[in-house]
Amino acid sequence: MSDSLKSLKVMTLDCQTTGASPTHGSILEICWSVATAKTPDAMDLESYLIEQEFLLPPRISKITGITDDDLEDANGSESVAKKLLKSIKRQKIQYCVIHFAKFEKSFLEDLFQSHLDMAFPTKYICTHEIAKRLYPDLPSRGIRALAGYFSNTIKEAKRAEDHVIATTSIWHHLVKELDQANIKSVKDLESWLANTSPAKREKRDYPLDKKIRLSMPKVPGIYKMLSKDKSVLYVGKAKSLHARVNSYFRGQKNRRQLHMEMLTQTFDISVTTTDTYLEAAILENEEIKRLSPTYNISLRDKKYQPVFYDRTFSEYAANYSDLHSIGPFSNKETLQPLINLYFALVENQDFENMLLQDVEAQIISEGFEIFSEEWELSLNNLSIRSLIAIGLVSLREDIEEDEDEDNEQAEADDEEQEWTPELISSVLLGICRHSARQYLRSKRLLKLASSQIFWKKAGKGNGWRYLKIENTKIAERESFKTARSIAKMIEPTFKQLSKINQASFDRLRILETEINRIRAEGREVRVY
Repeated sequence: MSDSLKSLKVMTLDCQTTGASPTHGSILEICWSVATAKTPDAMDLESYLIEQEFLLPPRISKITGITDDDLEDANGSESVAKKLLKSIKRQKIQYCVIHFAKFEKSFLEDLFQSHLDMAFPTKYICTHEIAKRLYPDLPSRGIRALAGYFSNTIKEAKRAEDHVIATTSIWHHLVKELDQANIKSVKDLESWLANTSPAKREKRDYPLDKKIRLSMPKVPGIYKMLSKDKSVLYVGKAKSLHARVNSYFRGQKNRRQLHMEMLTQTFDISVTTTDTYLEAAILENEEIKRLSPTYNISLRDKKYQPVFYDRTFSEYAANYSDLHSIGPFSNKETLQPLINLYFALVENQDFENMLLQDVEAQIISEGFEIFSEEWELSLNNLSIRSLIAIGLVSLREDIEEDEDEDNEQAEADDEEQEWTPELISSVLLGICRHSARQYLRSKRLLKLASSQIFWKKAGKGNGWRYLKIENTKIAERESFKTARSIAKMIEPTFKQLSKINQASFDRLRILETEINRIRAEGREVRVY
């Protein structure tokens, strides 16, 4: 075996697990590859899903994308241990390269000890420990950050194969850096790791050229964080592109780790200016839907389908029509608690499944009676609309209309809350109030879907801005100095809507949010 780091044959390896240690979890997926530092490419990849004793925790399925169905043909852990040992012996591997090896080590040792009654047969090289010493000021040395820094973007889902490919590339680049530091052999590396400690970070060394961010314009628009290969990592909006972009690079404490991971991979920033912040917010939504950047979460396509209801709320459809004209609601689940309540009332169905905790049937029954008496409910003419009407009346009577829309339900869900008939009645009213708010919001969104919007631009003497919205999209836009032109521009609104999807629903939601923000700033807004 050559002692040279460049020609050393190693095994790069990664495990995805169901817990932080073998005591609290097990290996879910394992992948390994044979590689040398001469190239960044993994060779002879072997990847295996491993059978689990219990169902996967939802959190693990979410971060890996692996489901219980995927495990139907998974391998037994003993079988995988034997395959791994065979590969190590066949390739005569003496060193296993792992990113953050301290984590994998405990699982690998447990795997071999449990099934093969032996210690794991190779030594470990941790690329994270090397990176901490070579790049002390890099914002993040996590595997995604470091791989992106070296132009190898990892997919969002945490899969062992992707991490092995990334680790192989990282090893290739680290060995180049080690060679420049005159660390050329395995013995050199082991001595260097043993006798040096990671330097304390004095500042953050961002890959982005400082001149790029300092040259950002001081106007509204959107910005795109770009990787070394120009792929889009993140899209954001800003009132001032200069202020917003530079805010990422100010301050050293309490910075979000996800931001540090992203900034470690950011080599360039592109911007698109807009006339107003409202238009920046709309454009941001469009670009996130189009590009689906890794570090955008809230506005990415989540595969939900907005709906319109008929007047009885017994049917819904994706299209606006004379029959289905009430909406849009974000999805068919929005009003489901109210629909469940309606059927519990008219069909005497079990009400218990509407609560998140076990409550005595007698308390539920008494609370049900209090609610019915207070609102003079009659089963003869009860409807979902009448329950929404109860919520609307309650909202009008409430002097604190700006409270969080789920406040009533949140209070009832408190673990320390003692259930009483009065509280049950309050929960029922909370369901009606929540649905009434969603109903009012749907009316506002429907109006915006085909509308003309005029608003006072920020800053003294900046005039007015105009948008014409047709079928949820911007059809026209214009700026003018005074409000006198508004009356001449108003025309009948375009009523027909095509099938509404998440993108168009989000566009309307953003319009409403930004209109409310403008009003909160004391600027005039007119919607026709």
